[in-house]
Amino acid sequence: MGLLISSMGCGVKYAKPKSELPELPADYLDTWIEVEIKRPLPGNSTRQPTRFFSMMLPPDWTVRQPLLGADSWVGFLMGEDMKLSIQGGPFAVSDLAPIVGGEPTELDPELTKIHVLTEELVSGVDAIFVRPQQDRTGFTGAKIQLPRGRIFIRGIDLTREQQSIAFEIIRSLKR
Repeated sequence: MGLLISSMGCGVKYAKPKSELPELPADYLDTWIEVEIKRPLPGNSTRQPTRFFSMMLPPDWTVRQPLLGADSWVGFLMGEDMKLSIQGGPFAVSDLAPIVGGEPTELDPELTKIHVLTEELVSGVDAIFVRPQQDRTGFTGAKIQLPRGRIFIRGIDLTREQQSIAFEIIRSLKR
């Protein structure tokens, strides 16, 4: 698969494979706009939500701002033919957790085996990127570890081009 670079402390080996995803044209990326994701507040709060983080999105995308749950939050980034969920909080768990590790979820060796995992820094913090080894057969996204919690961003059964879009969105996250 490639060069072993780390285990990021959770028992999974990460390899740095050759890039197999199409590169997005610079003139397309130049059209993207910065969108603020607002910090979710309890339903009975009278305060205005404040900036939590921002991301660059294609201009035709919409954001369903995160809603607060019992111990985490969830929102969505939606394009014409694809949707990415964003989840976070100190106890956030996602469909990606069995692939990348993270309490309280156990690793699933079968899921890990059919995905490619790589490490990158996103907004100065560790992120584990995930994509299926086969087109349209699994999860695409990332787990971003923050000092007080984590953010999961994921799509399901995306084409290679959609995976490239998802990864560019994730890489654009600014805290």
